[in-house]
Amino acid sequence: MIQEIYIIDDDESSIMVFKKLFEKDPEYKFISVKSEQIDIALKNIPSIIIVNEDAIEVDIIELCKKIRNDDDNSITPIIVVSSNSEQKHRIDILKQSVEYYIKKPVNTQYLYFTIKNLGRLININRRISPLTGLPGNVQIHAELKKKIANKEDFSVLYLDLDNFKAYNDVYGFLKGDEIIKFTADTIMKCVHSYIPTNAFIGHIGGDDFVAIVPTLNCDEICENIIANFDAHVTKFFTEDDVVNGNNGKYIEKQIKVPSGKNTLHVLVVDEDGKEIPYEKQYERESKINFEVSGNKIKITYEGDKKVSYMTYRWDEEEEKTIQINDTKIDQEIDAIKGLHALTVIVVDEDNNTDTKVQKINGVSKPKITVAVDDAKQHFVIKASDDEKITTIVFRLNQDDNQYYTLNIADMNYNDIQYVLPMELQSGENTIEVTIKNASGVTEESGIIKYQK
Repeated sequence: MIQEIYIIDDDESSIMVFKKLFEKDPEYKFISVKSEQIDIALKNIPSIIIVNEDAIEVDIIELCKKIRNDDDNSITPIIVVSSNSEQKHRIDILKQSVEYYIKKPVNTQYLYFTIKNLGRLININRRISPLTGLPGNVQIHAELKKKIANKEDFSVLYLDLDNFKAYNDVYGFLKGDEIIKFTADTIMKCVHSYIPTNAFIGHIGGDDFVAIVPTLNCDEICENIIANFDAHVTKFFTEDDVVNGNNGKYIEKQIKVPSGKNTLHVLVVDEDGKEIPYEKQYERESKINFEVSGNKIKITYEGDKKVSYMTYRWDEEEEKTIQINDTKIDQEIDAIKGLHALTVIVVDEDNNTDTKVQKINGVSKPKITVAVDDAKQHFVIKASDDEKITTIVFRLNQDDNQYYTLNIADMNYNDIQYVLPMELQSGENTIEVTIKNASGVTEESGIIKYQK
């Protein structure tokens, strides 16, 4: 997995040092931004942020506070590299929850292994469920191997929720996350009440859990988990959805059927405690449509009622909300590179939902920056992409006679800096740049202006 590391450096003097240092480590990608562009780094939630204090003009303490106070980057490791050796200064920076303060001159090997070890810790932390705090698949496999190697007696309890997708479709992912946390707490409480030590509980993902217990007699543990879950899960439903008897012999309840394939489970309990189960499958076609083009996805929808809002999320990432206030939806979003699950939920004014989940294979998108050289004589185009860059197109001064195309498909560049041979003229200069990658995905710079 690529680890994107952002270098905060106003004169961009550090980026080549890091690229050279990690030239044999393709899983590390270094991106340089100026301190005034810190929001770009925060938006992309990098693996690590490195600040070259000597090369920024803003206050280092305020910059570190801004990074650490950003919700999406509250745990992103920060490294500050500085020639300031004053002890109070170092302590003031470390008080901002900065992980490392490295004094110049820097030992490159020390810097290299500091970043590598931070990356290793990040990968380890990814193995733990951020939602439940329980260990994931890597630790589950390790625990099973240990039990088997030691020839211990143990049982594996596999626990999941019925109709969890249907619950998410109706109540939304935030409520679904609450159910997952409640389930984890219920399993831990019940298992530890029987086996206070030497029991292992893991979160495979979604609504799937595992408990590894050092006993072959686990029926009572399972019954206790189910009983505790059933006794308290109703607090996660609205009163309208919890149907109670009315001392009569007839109950009628109308429920909404979400789009997609659904299984309706009904359990009626009479006054003597007799349970009468009912199960039936329903399928309702979604009105949501996806149209994939390069690294863009067009989401369309047309319904009879006004849509209040729509949400979308990739895999298990945080849900994003877009306000609609119309009967139609025509929205474009960026795809994520690789094969990922996109979930879109449309909610109308009556709180009816329509859901669509689809696997989408996204491609990468080029990144462009345009600047001028140190002598202020030429435009400089910088482009990078995870895929090979094939074409650079630019137009100068909005003049079609100054329209140029560079075909670099045979050069295998993922990262390129091109200094235009044309000198800047006196007065206003403009440039428009388009970069294309090997998948045919393009990115445009818009009109960049420079006054000479």
